[in-house]
Amino acid sequence: MRIYTPEADGPYPLMVYFHGGGFVTGSVQTADAIARKLVKTTGYRVISVDYRLAPENPFPAAIEDAYATLVWISKHLTSLRAKSGEIVVAGDSAGGNIAAVVSQIATSKGAPNVTKQILLYPPVDIFSRDASVLYPSMDEFAEGYVLTKESLDKYFKLYLSGANDRKYDPLVAPIRSKDVSKLPAAFVATAEYDPLRDQGEAYAKKLKDAGVPVYAKRFEKVPHDFMSTPSVATDETFELISEFLQEKL
Repeated sequence: MRIYTPEADGPYPLMVYFHGGGFVTGSVQTADAIARKLVKTTGYRVISVDYRLAPENPFPAAIEDAYATLVWISKHLTSLRAKSGEIVVAGDSAGGNIAAVVSQIATSKGAPNVTKQILLYPPVDIFSRDASVLYPSMDEFAEGYVLTKESLDKYFKLYLSGANDRKYDPLVAPIRSKDVSKLPAAFVATAEYDPLRDQGEAYAKKLKDAGVPVYAKRFEKVPHDFMSTPSVATDETFELISEFLQEKL
């Protein structure tokens, strides 16, 4: 873990951040700029997680590491100078999937106390070629927009490492969960030019239809992973996340 602390004195509200990279690449270092900006814009203490990666450590290693981190945090609230026992989870791309999944696990187990989830262009359903039937954006933006359908297919296979019977498991595809009504409030950001756009928006709708407080926004004319590149959309997203955490949205 890498822990980022605001300049202001504590105690601090806590956010756990999971980096992107298709469960195969990425690290706390690749998420460094996002984590720093989150600290500055929200005032949260951000704990960035270096979970194990596929193919050396396929599913469910990343999920196990993510949930273990939440448990560890819940047992060290005093040393972390936490403002309360409430935890916000966040992540981009594959990290958004992890944040969604651990929100479901924590809710089903009744602990730790995850109160909000921030999901940035997350893959929340199967993200192989099979997904094209349900999600037209998978074909519409299959090539030429940072993330390709071919690379998604490769990530998916490496992450499951042959365990294709698990591809509809809610621990892989959180949108497949039968009951999402008790999940924490969600911030869901999608990108217009992203093969994952439609499934992210479908998950936001599923949560909203189940009565979960949701703020969802499609950022126009940007591709997947736009949070890693300074832009108007990036700045707006950080501002909206701050407002979401303050329950102003």
